[in-house]
Amino acid sequence: VVILELEMDKLIDVPSIRIDLRFGYCSTPSKEIFPEYKTVFRSVLVSDKDFLDVASNLVKCDKKYKNIIENQLGNVIVVSDIDALNRLGKKIKYRYRIVSLDGEILHSGGSITGGSNKTKDLISFDKQKLSNLKVSRLELETTYSEKEALIDKLSAEIIELENQIDNLNRDIISKDESVNVFKSSLDDLNAKRNSISSEINGLTNLKNNSMEKELVKLVDQCSELETKKSILEKDLEEKKIKRSSINDDIAKEELKDKQVRTLINDLQKDKYELENNCGKIEIKLENYLALLSENYNISYEKAKEEYVLDIAASTARKELLKYKKQIYEFGEVNIGAVKEYDRLKERFDFLTNQRNDLESSCDSLLEMIGQMDEIMVTKFKEAFEKINVEFNETFKTMFKGGKGYLKLTDPNDILNTGIDIIAEPPGKSLNSIALLSGGEKTLTAIALLFAILNVKTVPFCIFDEVEAALDERNVDTFGEYLRSKKEKSQFVLITHKKKTMEYADTLYGITMQESGVSKIVSVKLED
Repeated sequence: VVILELEMDKLIDVPSIRIDLRFGYCSTPSKEIFPEYKTVFRSVLVSDKDFLDVASNLVKCDKKYKNIIENQLGNVIVVSDIDALNRLGKKIKYRYRIVSLDGEILHSGGSITGGSNKTKDLISFDKQKLSNLKVSRLELETTYSEKEALIDKLSAEIIELENQIDNLNRDIISKDESVNVFKSSLDDLNAKRNSISSEINGLTNLKNNSMEKELVKLVDQCSELETKKSILEKDLEEKKIKRSSINDDIAKEELKDKQVRTLINDLQKDKYELENNCGKIEIKLENYLALLSENYNISYEKAKEEYVLDIAASTARKELLKYKKQIYEFGEVNIGAVKEYDRLKERFDFLTNQRNDLESSCDSLLEMIGQMDEIMVTKFKEAFEKINVEFNETFKTMFKGGKGYLKLTDPNDILNTGIDIIAEPPGKSLNSIALLSGGEKTLTAIALLFAILNVKTVPFCIFDEVEAALDERNVDTFGEYLRSKKEKSQFVLITHKKKTMEYADTLYGITMQESGVSKIVSVKLED
């Protein structure tokens, strides 16, 4: 730590300049006056007419303090006025501290302090700046309000467009479902058409085969008739008649055959429908059996044997739907709820029994407390009355007259009442014990203490300077009364009063004959 004692008129030879010198611990004093001045900023500073010099060059001091001065003032530039201070500060980018001859200081970073009273211009400048800022603020608030209104409008439009998009999405989903339904219906119709076409082709082939057989048969008959033509010429007319009748029979048979084929087609259609229905029924039956096994864990035979439906099926379905709805409303079933209920019920019963035991115990304790309160009230009243009588007697003995008694602050609440001590020495009428002197208060307390000892005698009692505030006459009164009670109790007194020592049977003193070594000395006054 370096402490410099320099005369200011010798330290700085530039008049009316104020420089803040802060001298501190210098580990490595600066060897140069900021190097950038010699390189980068030298031409900028030297060329300015208001630049005076570096502060370390303007200070004269002893050579042995030169390093300290350069360390502290080597980075401080001195200029003529505040305009030069601001101008050069911008040029050197506020890298170093600049001071003017009027005392203004431009700190590194751009802050300005000190200087003469030029606050009016600054205030007017600040007012103008403040007014400009208020105008800018109003413009910004107006712009903000407009932007906020625009944002609200765009938000409403966005919400409306989102609603429209949702509606369109729902319509698209509905249309897709309708298209899927139509496609499935179209597939079913195509399947039926193919089936019908196959059946028609089969029936056509069947019909062609039967006609060919008939034609062959007729050709054979014709050949036979031709061979027998000569023989049957005579019977030609009959045969013609018979042939016509046969032709009629053939027409009838063909009509019957056509009717039979039509019936067969109808039966095949019915068969196809029945097969489809059977397939559907079998699938539905399998689903029902799987549902019965999964949901109820029971087979069809066992359900049919054990659960007989004694009501109508429609009524049973309605009841089943109602029960399923109730089960759904119940939610998920907790399988362990029964065990949890048993555990909680057992704990609840245990805690209930404990609570009942505690309540009965509390009732018993409250009853005992009530009995004890009654006993305490009775004992307190008895002791208070006795102590009050004894206090009046001991007070008169101590004060050679007067009266003293005790009074309850709240006689209706014995357990919480306070006790007022009323003491009236002879010749005085006081409203409060606080008006007594220190000795009178002490003597009143001693009288109350002896009154308590008279009511409840104790074998051993210690007093620690209880008579310190008493005068000689009252000490005699205290000693005489104490001596009158020595037959009933043993008293040990700690005192500094010689008058009290006269009433003692044995004295114990503590002395220090050697430094740090205490010794007890006892004296029996009877000897």
